[in-house]
Amino acid sequence: TSGSIDANNVAKLTGSVADLNTSFGAAASGSDGIHFGGSSGAADQAVEITDSTVLAVDLITLNGNTSGTIDASTLSEIEGTAANANTIYNTKSGGDGFTGLGDEAITLTDTTAGAAALIDLYTNGTSGMIDASTVHTITGTTANANIIYAQTSTFTGLGTENITIQGESSNTLGVAALNTLNGNTTGNINADTVTILTGEISALNTAYAASASTGDGISNLGNEAITLSDTSVTDVAALNTLNGNTTGLINAGTNVASFTGSISALNTMFAAAGDSGDKIDFGGTGGAATQTVTISDTTDVSVTGLNTLNGNTTGNIDASGVTSLASASISDIKTLLTAGNSHTSNFTSTSFNDLATVAVSGTSISVADLNDSITQANTATTDPTTTVFSVGSGATITTGDEAAFSTLLTNEQNGNIAIADQNLTVSSGTISVDNANLLNATTSGTVTASIDITETVDELTTLSGTGAYTIVIRSGDATNSTAAKFNTINSATTVAIDAHEVTALVSSNLSDIKTLLTAANDTAQFTDSTGKVSFGALTAVAVADATVNVSDFNAAVTQANTAT
Repeated sequence: TSGSIDANNVAKLTGSVADLNTSFGAAASGSDGIHFGGSSGAADQAVEITDSTVLAVDLITLNGNTSGTIDASTLSEIEGTAANANTIYNTKSGGDGFTGLGDEAITLTDTTAGAAALIDLYTNGTSGMIDASTVHTITGTTANANIIYAQTSTFTGLGTENITIQGESSNTLGVAALNTLNGNTTGNINADTVTILTGEISALNTAYAASASTGDGISNLGNEAITLSDTSVTDVAALNTLNGNTTGLINAGTNVASFTGSISALNTMFAAAGDSGDKIDFGGTGGAATQTVTISDTTDVSVTGLNTLNGNTTGNIDASGVTSLASASISDIKTLLTAGNSHTSNFTSTSFNDLATVAVSGTSISVADLNDSITQANTATTDPTTTVFSVGSGATITTGDEAAFSTLLTNEQNGNIAIADQNLTVSSGTISVDNANLLNATTSGTVTASIDITETVDELTTLSGTGAYTIVIRSGDATNSTAAKFNTINSATTVAIDAHEVTALVSSNLSDIKTLLTAANDTAQFTDSTGKVSFGALTAVAVADATVNVSDFNAAVTQANTAT
């Protein structure tokens, strides 16, 4: 009919959603329509739905068409977007809304859905199964997304979605949740909005290892600031890896109290110290380190590496596992072992307790530094450990006086150093014949020293071996020594002897006299400098032979005349 239908007396309408919406669509207050009794013919009747499956958008339309209560008890499935489904369930309390809702299955039509909307759908909406097969992207916080994936008895069709992370507080995200999310879907997780990641080093590296611009993984990672939750870092190499994974600042100062690792890895880590940019902030001024450190190296430990490490942190270093030091200069060794006995901002009291061997590099080694290093090692070690220093074959131990070398010999006797073929050079002062002989006895190398000028000719003749001795014959032996004694002294040194004080030779064999005076004219054996010409003042020579070879005699006289 084209006339007006008065439905004001109708209290309840029953039918399919489509038919109901068609009827309500004809609502009108005038002709050619249905007057349901409300303003302008609007409906206020109660409605009873007969459908089992409906579209969410049609239910919303129906709810808008009447101010009466809609009985949806017959519904077993609703199809539509999460937002529309939630709109329906938000009015399920009756009145101007729905009754009989709460256990329907939901078939979503979204391709992109908000995680919060999906949570609202099952917590405030329905206890029925939710088919999310059409959803290709979920947006929202990581926590909400993980909540959805945990509802395995509620959602079907999930596991391949892309995730767009949004709404994290202060754009900060705990990495453990991110890794969980990555395990929940084979889709790509867009972490573009995340500016700070927090968590343990291992978990953080797991997240960065999953980086992928598309497909299964996490995209847009690499410039985040990091706050470590570790309190003790035992895998320093992993922290170095993490530092390479992000250009953001890593906060290792708030929670981390100690580090353990190899010297090399620790120094690599500390070299990245800083308080801004692509650095690691260890908590000190400018990001400097204050943490305690335990090194994992035990044998052939780098001396320069340890010295560098000691400068990298004001915390104490535990080097208690070190049993040997790799070859290094004696100055670096001395620096290290001296610091090893300083237990404030240097090394722990147990460091180097078991240090057994130290290798000294270089061709010229300070005896003072060597002795000091041995003293420091002896202070650090505990019984029964004795630290043994080794010096390279043929190296020269020098830069010290007689007392320093006497200390070195004591150290050798105590088992702290093995001297075999090293050269020993007493660079300052003079030494006694006895100490020269002790040095000569301990090495097959060359002993270089100036012999005490108070030593007598008789004492000088007891020099053992052949050294590079600077010898001056004292004035007290000017007239009382034989040629043979001078020849003996000459054979004990490779350095020219100063015999300018000698004025006479006591009774000597002619052959010894000839040998001596011939040598006297060789500047490589006896000095010949202004005012110090050896035997230049020779006035008397006593020949002991009963029978004299005239040729040898003449030759000796010639040498004497040349010398004087």
